[in-house]
Amino acid sequence: MDLKAVLSRQIRGYILKILQIGHPQPTGSNVIEVCLIDAGFAISPTALSGHLEYLKEKGYIDTKQVGMNDIKFPITLAKLTPKGVDLLEGTIDPDAGVYLG
Repeated sequence: MDLKAVLSRQIRGYILKILQIGHPQPTGSNVIEVCLIDAGFAISPTALSGHLEYLKEKGYIDTKQVGMNDIKFPITLAKLTPKGVDLLEGTIDPDAGVYLG
């Protein structure tokens, strides 16, 4: 497995753990981005969108785009699905694309 794939797996796992903290409330992509950067993952908004889309396609999160009058760019709100909670709790089989170590 190459370094990029390993890093992507780690980022996806970290995103799920961030969402677990606020569960059942959604968390904004802006907050997720700051948490990832603070944890040492240099990530662009475009790359973050790709990871969120991956997790959504896997059924681990739901997302919703929101825009506010004073914000010039949309924010994605993400929250765990029951399947995402199960993955974090280890009650379903691990996913090779998400590192939860």
